[in-house]
This record gives sequence, C-alpha cells and structure tokens, in this order.
Amino acid sequence: MIYQIKESFFADKIQFIHLSRSGIIKGTDNYLFDFKEGDSIFDAHPFFESIQYYFNAEDGEEFSIPCVHLNIGENDGIYDIKVYIDKDGVIVALFDFTDHYNESNTLSQEKNESIIQAQLLKEKEEFKNRFLANTSHELRTPLTTIMGFTTILQRSNLSTEQLHYLDLIKSSGEHLRNLIDDILDISKIEMGRMLIKHDRFDLKKLCENLEAQYSLNIKAKEVKFNIKLDSSIPEFLVGDKLRLNQILTNLIDNAFKFTKRGSIQLNISKLERKSSDIKLQFEVKDTGLGIERDKLDSIFESFIQVHDDPSISGTGLGLSIVRKLIDILDGSISVESTKDVGTTFTFKLPFKVSSNQTKEEIKIEEPKGKSSDKTSILVAEDIEVNQLLIMKILASSGKYFVDIVGDGDQVVERLHQQDYDLILMDIKMPKMDGYDTTRFIRNSEIDAIKNIPIIALTANASPLEREVCLGIGMNEYVGKPYKEEELISKIDRLIKEKKANQ
Repeated sequence: MIYQIKESFFADKIQFIHLSRSGIIKGTDNYLFDFKEGDSIFDAHPFFESIQYYFNAEDGEEFSIPCVHLNIGENDGIYDIKVYIDKDGVIVALFDFTDHYNESNTLSQEKNESIIQAQLLKEKEEFKNRFLANTSHELRTPLTTIMGFTTILQRSNLSTEQLHYLDLIKSSGEHLRNLIDDILDISKIEMGRMLIKHDRFDLKKLCENLEAQYSLNIKAKEVKFNIKLDSSIPEFLVGDKLRLNQILTNLIDNAFKFTKRGSIQLNISKLERKSSDIKLQFEVKDTGLGIERDKLDSIFESFIQVHDDPSISGTGLGLSIVRKLIDILDGSISVESTKDVGTTFTFKLPFKVSSNQTKEEIKIEEPKGKSSDKTSILVAEDIEVNQLLIMKILASSGKYFVDIVGDGDQVVERLHQQDYDLILMDIKMPKMDGYDTTRFIRNSEIDAIKNIPIIALTANASPLEREVCLGIGMNEYVGKPYKEEELISKIDRLIKEKKANQ
C-alpha cells in the first residue's frame, strides 16, 4: 500500500531510462517523456549528445547534472539529471523540478527587483538631499550680503521710517535663514549626518536666553510668555545644548505663530534621577488655535501644515525636525490639543548631571600691547560684494588693517610678501580652495606662515563642516550668514591667544 502511494506520488516527477553504452534505449517507464525501446537517446535531444562521454566511465560511477532545460514533444520543463554507470549499461534518471526552479527564479527575480528598487530609492534620496544641501548652500551667500549690509545701514544716519523698513528687511532675512536651516537639518538627519554632542551647559542660562529672545514677541502681540524651571534640577547638565535649544525654539515659535492672545508657558520638571542620570520633561503650552483631533497624527510629518489660514506662513518642517531630533536624542514627544482652546507639546529627554556645578567666573584681561595697535588681516573671498561687506564690517571697528584677495594662490603669494596676524578664509574659491590653501599653509617651513590663525568662512553651516575645517588645521569656523559680533569676537579671541603665545 505504501509503495503504491509512493509510486503514484512520484510517478509524474521521475523517469528512469535504461541505455546501452552506445546510447540505445533498452527500457524506460515513460512517466515524463515518451521514448521507444531501440531508439537512440542521442536523437531525442541534443543534451544527451553532450553527456555521452560519461557512458565510457567505469562501473559504479555516477554523475549529476542540475537544472537542465528539456523541450521534448509536448513536454517542456527543467530537470535534475543523474547518470549511473554499471556492468549492464547506463541508467539515466530524470527528476522534474520545473515548479521548484520556476518558483526559485521568481523569488530571485523579485529579490533582485527589490534590491534594484531599494538602490534606486536610495540614490533618489541621496540626490534629493544633495540638491537641498547645495541649494541651501547657494542661498546663504546672497543672504549673507543682504543681512550684512542691512546691519551696516542700521548704524547710518537714517530717518525713523527708513530704519523701520530695515527692521522689516532684517526680520525677513532672519526668517529666510531659519527656513534654510530647517531644510539643511532635514537633509542632514535623513543622510545620517546629524552630529550629537555631549557638553556641559547651564540649563538656567539657556532659559534666560529664551526669555530674552522672545521679549520682542511679547511686546508685539497680546501674549504672555513665561518659563517655569523646577528648582530641584541641577543647574549644569551634560547633553546637546544646541539641539535642545533648537527643539525648544521650534516649539515656542510654533506656539507664537498660532497664539494671537493669551499665554505661552514653558514648564521644565524633573521626572527621575539615578546617580548622574537624569530625565527631564519639557512642556510647551499655549492658548492658541488648537489642532483638530483627526490631524494630530500628521503634524510631525515633513511639509505638513494642519491649518489652511493663508496668513500663517511656514514650510511644515519645524515639527518634523523636532520629532527627528528627539528620536536621535533617545527621547519621546506627545501632543494634546483642543480646537480653539490650545495645544500642549510634551517631550522627555535624558541628560547627565555634570560633576562640576560651580559657575566659572569670566576674567577680563587687558590685551597686551598698545591700544593703538591694529591687527593685520588677510581676507580670502572671491565674490566682490562679500569682499565689500567684510571690508565694511572690519573697517567700522577701527581695529584692523585689511587686505583682500580672491583665491588661494593669491593668499600664498601675499603671505610671502607681508606679515599678517590672521586670515579669514572662504572655503569655496576658484583655483585653490580654502581647504587646499589651509593645508599648504600648515605644511609651510616658515613658522610665521605655518602658525597663522585661520578662520573658515563657509555657507555650509553644519557641525560636520566645522569638524572638517578644524581637522585640516583651521582655528575657527563662522557659518554664513554670520553675525558681525560673532565674527569680531572670534577674530579678537584668536589674536589675543596668538599674542599670549608669542
């Protein structure tokens, strides 16, 4: 009974053919192909001609040939074939694996197509992110000029009306810079290039800065802004202050955008502390427009805006960046909202408690040398309008002598002609760029050239770019569009350090 079931199950999958050493068919069960005794197997299909040399092998040998496509008569399939040699001739076994190979080929094809689609998607994403990064980079150059000359004009003798117009231009410029930063941040996060730092910072000071930052918003709108900081939280923590500030400003900006009157409250409380580990809860609560319940799930998606009011501007990137940054920082965020009542964003983040809870006193030292001494600065910048801007900024302070060149070759030439105290080095220049020029300077055999302080000026305002600049030997980094006070402060600090080491 078992034999009969087994025979019926395999009957249409296996065929045995008994051959003479010369290839004449001596017997067959014809389960797969209809062969006649006395015929030559070599006439049935060219494949059998290709294996006839096996027929001269010694008794007891056997050979396997997998995945053979045979099309004989009405039968067309894929077979594994075994050849057995014995004293009575040759036994050829045909195993029908058509379904198996077809399924395997289908799976392989689907897998290959999946790999190809994944690769295409990856290339598409990389292209999109490179495009966004490059576009943002190019936007920063003219924006630097606009905001720089706006600041210079604000110090000139203008009417109240003209100063008001400049305030509007500067406000729009700041808004545009924030949009560019959002685009860059999305690009960096999606490309996995967002660097997280763990530095000591003053949480109380961060809150004070936020209050000062939004003081103008309070005056311009009928909105109160208040920060409540849990007194049990240590003042100095270890974490990424820059990203925490970015999350908070995005949420507070969002609250001000949708709150016309009432209040905005930032509450910071301690959830738990174990040794040096501490988890904090941040709550940004407003009395604004609120969000409809069916739209709450989509507010953290990129380019999504839940309000159709044309008077409310934005790209829909702020909350998406907030969610992604909190994920990177191993935190969590939730939102509760009631239409026309208000919205509360709550997020939780882990930090370390700094072992040093002492405020560092800032010592103001008198600069060495005479007060009339001026610093000699070489500016490497190829765009004429930016040359004029830097010249105006440095000249307005009255502390610097300034020379300007347009490429790296000219930098090297000037350094061999004259002594300078510092170089402002644009990264993107014709001929020799800022990177190669810095490498050339640092490899110089002349100490006065080799050790000159260099500040990078770049429109690629990212932590990764900063690391690259410092890694090749630059001393500082200023991202475009830069603030005048930031640039002057870094110049003065490096000059002071240089003089102290002389």
